[in-house]
Amino acid sequence: MKVLVFLCFAAGAFAFPAEEVDCSARPDSGLCDAYMPRYYYNEIEGRCKQFIYGGCGGNSNNFQTEEECNRACTDVQDAQNVQRASVTCSQDKEIGTCKAGLHRFFYNKNTGECEVFIYGGCGGNDNNFVTEKDCEAVCIKHLCKEFPIFINFSHLMMQMFYINMKIQGVSKLEVVTLGGNRLQLAKQRSPYHLCSEFN
Repeated sequence: MKVLVFLCFAAGAFAFPAEEVDCSARPDSGLCDAYMPRYYYNEIEGRCKQFIYGGCGGNSNNFQTEEECNRACTDVQDAQNVQRASVTCSQDKEIGTCKAGLHRFFYNKNTGECEVFIYGGCGGNDNNFVTEKDCEAVCIKHLCKEFPIFINFSHLMMQMFYINMKIQGVSKLEVVTLGGNRLQLAKQRSPYHLCSEFN
């Protein structure tokens, strides 16, 4: 019985409490030479990836399974990104206080689009992106996670739910699909962004 208690204690001694996990830490194989496949959260790619752990030392960005890594980091990061996107993308366009005349993009909450504007070069707010792609990655991709997309196929009718960012709600779009042709769906895209592009 004493051995069992010791083993449980020893295993628990090397576990990191969830609140102490640093999902931004680089993968660290540790000090030993064992060959143990583990998972770490790759902050740049926004997903959990496998690495080889040596068995001792290292850091808290070290999980036995991909599922454990996703629970600790991916889901938390997604929630934080959605929260940041909600704040950033709801801000009005601000040209700033200088006169540089730089082409930038901002998310227009009224149209649901990333649009170009002239930025003065200093001041302003976070709703200011160097490229349209950067704007869409923050303001459309992450906001889409708030409203998942649902697709219902029945006979020749496809019902697709998508975000209508203008009213901050979920709208329904019905598209007749003949032989898998989704041309009508593509024509309906603007000014609404279909979250299926990003999910």
